[in-house]
Order: sequence, then C-alpha cells, then structure tokens
Amino acid sequence: MQLVEIVKGLLATEETVALAKDFVLSLRKEPGMVNRDSAGFVVGRINGMALLEALRPLETGTASVEESTKPCG
Repeated sequence: MQLVEIVKGLLATEETVALAKDFVLSLRKEPGMVNRDSAGFVVGRINGMALLEALRPLETGTASVEESTKPCG
C-alpha cells in the first residue's frame, strides 16, 4: 500500500511528527496525517463502509455475486 497513516498522539511534538513524515517519505510512501487518535485507521474505516455498501445488493437480493462481477460492456 502506498499510503502510510501518521497519527499524531496527544503528547507528540511537531518534531516527532516531522521525523515520522520524513521516514515515510524515505520509504517512497505517501504520508497521510491523522490529527488525533481514534479507533481504527482512516483508510480502514472508509474501506469498511465501502465493503458494507457493496454487499447491500446481495443482502437485498437486488443482484447476485455473478451479476455483480460481470464486466460492463
């Protein structure tokens, strides 16, 4: 994964955050700043919601797995 989330803790100094960001950049990754700690990472929370929404047509019987995965066109 290209993105690395950097969570700024309550006691983290700006210097510490800058060091973490520089380290992530040295790995040729993209730092994503999170301003405060919370349960779960931001990307994981977004992906979780997208997954639940993708499952809704299956749950309601609107579409089957086979229909949902057919290429368009």
